[in-house]
Amino acid sequence: MFLPGGLLIFVFLRKDYYCMKPLKEKLLIKDATINKVQFDTEWFFKLDDMAFFLKEDLSEVEFVYLPMLIDGETEIVKCSSFEDIIRGRKEFKE
Repeated sequence: MFLPGGLLIFVFLRKDYYCMKPLKEKLLIKDATINKVQFDTEWFFKLDDMAFFLKEDLSEVEFVYLPMLIDGETEIVKCSSFEDIIRGRKEFKE
């Protein structure tokens, strides 16, 4: 930012002021890079994939261990619902 007289100042924003990537559940369901599984009517997303996709620390997000077919093998992985991820992101931000 420039001030009168040609002085240049730098404005640094705290991390929590950065815009978080907006999430839409329908787009996440279609995204092939995110492993997911559906139980009843609710989708659960592999937490590691979501953290990589969002480039965020999701360690505060509630999760459950669920079986998921990954590369032809069934693995038990940490999964979270869309609502849990949204809630965890907001709580972590505060």
